Amino acid sequence: MSTACENNQRKIEIIYQDQALAVLNKPGGLVVLRGPTVREKTLQDWVENNLGIDIAGRAGIVHRLDKGTWGLILVAKNQQAFDTLQRQFKERRVEKTYWALVRGRPPIEGEIVAPIGRSPGRRLKFAVVPGGKAAKTSYRVMKEVIVNSEEYTLVEVRPKTGRTHQIRVHFQYLGHPIFGDVLYGGRKERGRPLFLVAKEISFAHPETREEISFRIDLPKELKSLLANTS
Repeated sequence: MSTACENNQRKIEIIYQDQALAVLNKPGGLVVLRGPTVREKTLQDWVENNLGIDIAGRAGIVHRLDKGTWGLILVAKNQQAFDTLQRQFKERRVEKTYWALVRGRPPIEGEIVAPIGRSPGRRLKFAVVPGGKAAKTSYRVMKEVIVNSEEYTLVEVRPKTGRTHQIRVHFQYLGHPIFGDVLYGGRKERGRPLFLVAKEISFAHPETREEISFRIDLPKELKSLLANTS
């Protein structure tokens, strides 16, 4: 049974929890981990305050989502679960599915294979660069829409690797940046929520080894956006 809680005026939903792990639904606009430049409350703060977890200095949070990204994130409740889940990520045994609204009309389906590294001269930005880390993203088109007289496309995305900003960088590289992504889409996307949702996740339970899956609906802010498109 899910429970809604408040942090920094944004709702964090507990989708599932047991003695080993918790599956949370992170709202867009919430930073996951504390850092030297972070001046706001984070998901890490919320986990420590509400779940009482403090593992490896990151409250058992197994993986990250970008600040603007919505959706599913895993939290381990003990060191063994943390290590087991992180190993699954490193071995690419965790399956993740995202939904994104991208500018324009990409091909009906495709696979983007392009190395990602730091963008030259932009410390906080990443790009497809020679010598970057190997990265692969597959996608399929779900729906074509018009937003403010401009063409956008809803796509289902499956990242095969886990590079920082991977989906955002790959769709910019393809020429179809994500709705609301000012960093990679420019000023046109300013003032909009980032339409990138970690919608499904499948992995082996760290104790039982049983394969389990979780799925969420689109957040109401993004669902209403689609409802008002043509």
